[in-house]
Amino acid sequence: MFLEAIPELWLRLDANRQWTLEKAKKFAGYIAPEFRQRIAFLEEPCQQPDDSLLFSAETGIAIAWDETVRDAGFEPAAQNGLSAIVIKPTWLVRLLMCVNW
Repeated sequence: MFLEAIPELWLRLDANRQWTLEKAKKFAGYIAPEFRQRIAFLEEPCQQPDDSLLFSAETGIAIAWDETVRDAGFEPAAQNGLSAIVIKPTWLVRLLMCVNW
């Protein structure tokens, strides 16, 4: 509704890994395909990262990693459908505290 009413609006959304792939696709179904490109990203839509990537491939809605960055074995890499990696200030502070100056 907002995307339709405000043509210059872009959204950044966050689902905090709360949805199954089916629920995420149901959400996307409420957004007309012509407006999906104005969602800069949907942060962590699905409980499983692979499902989030599949969601993006199937809906055309870009995703961002947030919680996934803290998963063991995570390595930043370009992936289809991934438009951002969220870096929170508190993570930067922790990183700087660990650096041996």
